[in-house]
Amino acid sequence: MDELSYRPARTRTPNTFRPTAGFSVAAAQYTSRGFEPLPLNGKTPLVRGVTGRAPGADATQIAQWCTEYPDANTGLRLADDVIAIDVDHGYDGKTGADHLRDLEARLGPLPATYTSTSRGAESPSRQHFYRVPVGLHFRGAVCQDVELLQRTHRYAVVEPSVHPDTGQPYLWYGPDGAPGFPDSAEEFAELPAAWVDELQNGRADYGRGDYPPMPAEEVAAVCADLDRTGLPPDGLREGPEGVAGVAAGL
Repeated sequence: MDELSYRPARTRTPNTFRPTAGFSVAAAQYTSRGFEPLPLNGKTPLVRGVTGRAPGADATQIAQWCTEYPDANTGLRLADDVIAIDVDHGYDGKTGADHLRDLEARLGPLPATYTSTSRGAESPSRQHFYRVPVGLHFRGAVCQDVELLQRTHRYAVVEPSVHPDTGQPYLWYGPDGAPGFPDSAEEFAELPAAWVDELQNGRADYGRGDYPPMPAEEVAAVCADLDRTGLPPDGLREGPEGVAGVAAGL
């Protein structure tokens, strides 16, 4: 692959502060660090028009959400130079970490970076955040039980959110594995060039496009919005297993 152009990383002491309240407190901490927070009901956005290919929220919108949804869970819409590799492993028969390990054997190891999970420090089921060159578009699936989050596809549920099914809190972990809140996205590791090339141009082996089955909560959101407005929620993916596939089966 040709030489990549990353935004430069800054060297700094990791910030270990973590928000300990709902969205109104978390949003202030995230926006001060350059992140774009969203209020969530469980894992579902409480607002529309700010995910997928829609423009980002501005400070006025976020301030209004803090007033309307002070105790909501917190999501992050990723910047255009950040992706997250979302590994599902150890529940419902999912084995994403094993499949990701197979990819590492071919592409090289993924560097240590900030991660987020509600399943504990030792669980391989987590989201790994990386910086990537600006202006690229990546496929939605990495491999079996592993998805890729980017600005136009999904968003991350993060601390201090509580998992709606397990009741466990989400926590950030630093590259050393210890709990720690990222001071900015510039602290995320760079995704190696071989991975950028693979995830930008390659295709996951699902047989029908590059999308895994749509999660149950997204199906529920599609059905609820179709019933109320006739339109699917913002940001839900297209493809045989996405909105079109769900709508065809209604």
